Amino acid sequence: MEHPSESEFRFRVPRPVLLAIPATGDTIMAEVNLISPYLDEASRTCDVVVRFDNIDSKFRSGMFARAQIAGFVVPDLLLVPEKAIGIFGHHCPKRCTR
Repeated sequence: MEHPSESEFRFRVPRPVLLAIPATGDTIMAEVNLISPYLDEASRTCDVVVRFDNIDSKFRSGMFARAQIAGFVVPDLLLVPEKAIGIFGHHCPKRCTR
């Protein structure tokens, strides 16, 4: 079985987004146009730029929105935390504890 490369797990743009804007009661389709390359390790989040039509000027800067960004599924793939992997019979890297 072939395993996907790391680059296949990165989000590609544009990516569809469903936005719910509570202030107006609207749910609209949008698109991720830019993804920050910096990930906040504590919150496991990053900044994204989402673009959508605002023809009636109904949506204002600073309005709260919930976003559901389309993801992807990789069948038959098991993700194991790095800490769960032991190295036996080889030199242990600096970050490895014994």
